Amino acid sequence: MSFNEEYKNMVDDLQPSDDLISRLQICEEKKVMKFGKKKIAVLVAVACLAVGTTAFASGHIAQYVGWSKTGTETTDLAQTQIEAEKLAVPLKILEEFSNGYKFENSAIMGTSGLDEEGHEMAKGDSIVLTYEKENAPSMSLYIDPLLESGDYSNSTQMREINGVKVYYNEDLYKSVPADYSLTKEDEEKMNEPHYYISYGSSEVEENTVEGIIFEYGDKVYNMFSWDNEMSVDEWYSMAEELMN
Repeated sequence: MSFNEEYKNMVDDLQPSDDLISRLQICEEKKVMKFGKKKIAVLVAVACLAVGTTAFASGHIAQYVGWSKTGTETTDLAQTQIEAEKLAVPLKILEEFSNGYKFENSAIMGTSGLDEEGHEMAKGDSIVLTYEKENAPSMSLYIDPLLESGDYSNSTQMREINGVKVYYNEDLYKSVPADYSLTKEDEEKMNEPHYYISYGSSEVEENTVEGIIFEYGDKVYNMFSWDNEMSVDEWYSMAEELMN
């Protein structure tokens, strides 16, 4: 399944209010994502899709919405670094990782934190980078202002690197048709932190999202990929390279 198709099919368990929908309709860019305090469900990346792998702590902000900003896409690494510095990103943007993943492009994304009634509580710009490697899935790196400190207690595992806690997650996304009936297994797994079901696909498909997330300075670094065969150690090595 393509990134664009998966984005169109993705839904989460918190639906936007009528007020939120009306305000999103006036956004210049209609590639909209939404994600709740239980799960980060969808992030808008350069290819219109990126999926987060953990949850934010509950608080005044009940859900986040985001949109890609038209005209901010670039394949120029120097320009990407300039944009990252404007956003006060503390770590240097890497051109290439030691495992062969190379910078491909980047874009700026707007993000708003909303309360239960859809009123804006906080906002900021984020940057999303895409890295490519021959014969391997694309990888996205999403760098976001730290609107609320994350609750990563349900992460698959954690390691501390250079004094920073880095969390690894492996999530299963099951895309199903609109008329799909939940199986007993689905119902049992619905409340698990690493099991997601989205309606709207033409057939039942399962995809795995692997990735790492950590907080550095006042930013959240979220790196992830679909159906990637990288080892857990390799993910942690990439986090260490970012910090160094």
